[in-house]
Amino acid sequence: SNLNLFELKRKTAKRLELMSIVIIALSFITIIILIFWIIRYKRFRKELIKKNEALVTALHMAEESDRMKTEFVRQVSHEIRTPLNAINGFNEILNSSNIDITDEERQDMILRIKDNTKAITKIVEDMLFLSKENALYYAKKDQMLCNKTLSELIYSFRSSVSPNVELFYTSQVI
Repeated sequence: SNLNLFELKRKTAKRLELMSIVIIALSFITIIILIFWIIRYKRFRKELIKKNEALVTALHMAEESDRMKTEFVRQVSHEIRTPLNAINGFNEILNSSNIDITDEERQDMILRIKDNTKAITKIVEDMLFLSKENALYYAKKDQMLCNKTLSELIYSFRSSVSPNVELFYTSQVI
């Protein structure tokens, strides 16, 4: 009976030792899993922050692009409206029966209508050219010297712009 009691105590001690090892192993595995998930969460959060920053940057760029587009449309509208007003004014004078004009004045007005029509056509052609050129420039993704390129563009358009129009640009790009 002492032998059975001793054997029972030994088996119980072995079971307790085995259960302790299992509990320690499960605790260790649980801690490793927790550490893994914490590290993964931190990585996920860093990636999320980076993506949010990229989205904010893209939003600012889109807003600036929209502002520039609006300003461009406003400028082009002004540039087209000026010759259109001249064409309309000369046309009204030419078609008015109340105003006496000489043949020389009539020819001068017709010439001005033609010149202003050419100016509008040139503006539209330049816009179409720029839209095609922009598509090519963006597709290439080449580096470009902004200040040099803009200076060259302004220089190339000076002769085709009315003397009343001042071409200029400002830049914060180096």
